[in-house]
Amino acid sequence: MFSHTVIQSVQTPSGQLNAGNKVYQAAANLEFDEVIDAVGVDIEVGVTIPVANIKSLVLTANQDVTVKTNSVGAPANTFPLKANVPYIWNTDSYDTNKMTIDVTKLFVSNAGANPATISGRFIFDPTPTP
Repeated sequence: MFSHTVIQSVQTPSGQLNAGNKVYQAAANLEFDEVIDAVGVDIEVGVTIPVANIKSLVLTANQDVTVKTNSVGAPANTFPLKANVPYIWNTDSYDTNKMTIDVTKLFVSNAGANPATISGRFIFDPTPTP
């Protein structure tokens, strides 16, 4: 079993507010760190993720990038990642996952003048075989 521990707290002028820790577990783990060249367009990151079975995910980049899923011409999903602002989703999230169908590839574009590093951490249960 693989796990993600999400630690939720906020530092305010009156002190730290701890919202608690939550542990998510799943049978499969996928991790990647990819460097996307400066002014790189639609750079392929080979990943396979059964979206319906994701328990927890984190995507982050050290520069603004745009992520497309499965195709560059007709992507299933397109969303921005802001520099150093992670996209975190888990089964307790209030919002729906930005990835709405199974992912076969990610395509990342970096409009910046410097290389960007995008990192992903996913845990999920593999699709059962018939």
